[in-house]
Amino acid sequence: MRPRVVSDSGIRGDRNSSAASGVADVFDVPRKEVELKGVTTTTATAESPVAGNPPAIRLDKGKVRGLLFLGLCLCDIAAIRAGFSVGRAIRDWRWLAPNGIELGWLILPLHLLFASRNGAISRIALERLSESLRRALGAFVMATSAVALLLFFQYAGPLVSRAAFGVSIVSSMAFIAMGRLIFAMCFVSPVPGGLIGELLIIDGVPPRPGAYHVFDAEAAGFQPDLNDPQMLARLAALVGPFDRVIVSTTEERRHQWALLMKAYSVTAEMLLEGETPLGAIGIGRYHGHDTIVVARGPMSLGARIKKRAARSCSSRRCWCSSRSRSSSKAAVRCCSPRPASAATTSHSRS
Repeated sequence: MRPRVVSDSGIRGDRNSSAASGVADVFDVPRKEVELKGVTTTTATAESPVAGNPPAIRLDKGKVRGLLFLGLCLCDIAAIRAGFSVGRAIRDWRWLAPNGIELGWLILPLHLLFASRNGAISRIALERLSESLRRALGAFVMATSAVALLLFFQYAGPLVSRAAFGVSIVSSMAFIAMGRLIFAMCFVSPVPGGLIGELLIIDGVPPRPGAYHVFDAEAAGFQPDLNDPQMLARLAALVGPFDRVIVSTTEERRHQWALLMKAYSVTAEMLLEGETPLGAIGIGRYHGHDTIVVARGPMSLGARIKKRAARSCSSRRCWCSSRSRSSSKAAVRCCSPRPASAATTSHSRS
């Protein structure tokens, strides 16, 4: 597969053009030209984009992952409902509803909660089928254990058919595994370019084999300079649609690119042949080569919620401790005896 060379020239021009509507300006490597509405353009351009125009490539990988997450939830819901339908076929439904509510409806929200907590509905679950099965089955086991513990404390065990409940559990686990396997084969694998939008930026080095999107910074006139606002705007429009950016450059420019990529909200990595200290925060792999991570993307929604909650709790704790210290100081001041000199002075004045 030939690498697709990305051009930032599609960012410029009229807003009503096909490039402004989000069409990718992509061309083959040997040609290095593309005809767009009768006008031939190349990547070797130093002009800055018009402010507000959309980037040259629209990668809706985030939306695709969101739809796939929704699909995983629907698969698990259908699997659990199908499993308890098998259990109802053995005994009457009342033997699975001791309090008038079927146990499957109690397990279902708990399963979704544990699945979102342990990563059964995450990008790792989409990328690796083994992790998807392991985490989904683990979430279902935890949800079933919680419901069984609730039945034990309510003394509702004699009202539940053990055979029907056991068959429902085993059937639900089998349907969850089968549903996730079919979902991965039918919906996850056919996604073109993978679930992560990756961009390889090359600067003075040849492109790496296996790259799906390649941008030649030297041919486009890009210079890693933090003091050039036009260059910063062009690079922001270029890397914005991608989830991961890998920079392959010469050893003299690695430090400049590493410092520059820290300014963008995207996971950036430097492709290295040897070891160079660039303030790395992680190590990755890209088509058989080692990379070091120099910047991370934005935190997930769950991580941001936990961070805000922890910060609120810590600030509340500090406020309570300061209030208690001030109260204790005031109590000590009121209960402590007055000095003899102060008492004599006040008596003499009276």
